[in-house]
Amino acid sequence: MNDTSSSSHLAVMFVGGLDDCKYTIEILDKLGFPSALDVAEKMGQQYANRGYYIVTMPEENAEQAKRLMEQKIREDLEINNSPEEFENKCPACGAELSADHTECPDCGLNFG
Repeated sequence: MNDTSSSSHLAVMFVGGLDDCKYTIEILDKLGFPSALDVAEKMGQQYANRGYYIVTMPEENAEQAKRLMEQKIREDLEINNSPEEFENKCPACGAELSADHTECPDCGLNFG
């Protein structure tokens, strides 16, 4: 995580749970953009006591960073979610299936 405290105008890049915010910061860092983590309550009372955090960065880099970050996330999803990975798994619960199953043995989803 890089320091953004010298910037007067910050853009909010993400609002969410701590793990998702850390993932966002990791991507921004790999792309070479400074970012910071803070509590979401700074955005307003509607976020108070919800456990949300925000990822901010200098406003002047936000549009480019958003575009590159979305591209990186799409690439990661394509790599990590190849169709072969799901061929023998139940789409509802992820249980392993044999080729002759017409129903998921774990959750009961019917394939016939």
